[in-house]
Amino acid sequence: MTKSEFLAQLGAALAALPADERDEAMRYYNDYFDESGLGEAEVVSRLGTPSEVADTILRDFYTGSEKSWNTKIPYENPSAGAAGASPAGAPSDDRSFRGTLRRIGAVMPAWAWILLAFVSIPVWGPILLSAVGVVFGTLCAVFGILLSLCFIVVALVGAGVAALASGLVTLFTSPPASLVIIGGGVLLIALGTLLSIPTIWLWSLVPKFFRYVFAQTRRAFSAGKGATA
Repeated sequence: MTKSEFLAQLGAALAALPADERDEAMRYYNDYFDESGLGEAEVVSRLGTPSEVADTILRDFYTGSEKSWNTKIPYENPSAGAAGASPAGAPSDDRSFRGTLRRIGAVMPAWAWILLAFVSIPVWGPILLSAVGVVFGTLCAVFGILLSLCFIVVALVGAGVAALASGLVTLFTSPPASLVIIGGGVLLIALGTLLSIPTIWLWSLVPKFFRYVFAQTRRAFSAGKGATA
């Protein structure tokens, strides 16, 4: 089988994948042929059949696993009798944290993980509750400060408007006192207006903060899923 035939069959077998995932896989195996330094027939014998390669790619995609096929070029196919790891599988000497988790996951079934999590509740339960309490308390404190700033702004502006109205009412009966009251009202309104600027800016950061937390949480869970798959 030639390179073009292999890639054509592989592309047809990966038709169910999203276009970007399929293109990435096709680029990888095209580069594999070009960079392996081997003849096309020998590369095909080491990779296996297009359907076998497609099965690995589809399995990794639909299970959410890290792309085990996308490894350093070239790796030999163990089924061909050569030493080394196949490009359709992760290297056997992967001593990274993710590799360790994958090896543990390969020997521990799902029910064992569930049992381990249940037994270890006395360990991680209080830690989780403490973390949730700290986060919840911090959020309450932040929202309390923001609400306090809103109340202060409203109180300053309201008091300033009331003083201004009172000063205008007494303007003709007691001009000196009226001018003092009007000046105080204008000052209170100015202070409330100035304080409203940082208050509005701080409130505008709230949705951005929640979007950031959501994005980081989703990224953490996605990384954990790829690490343990």
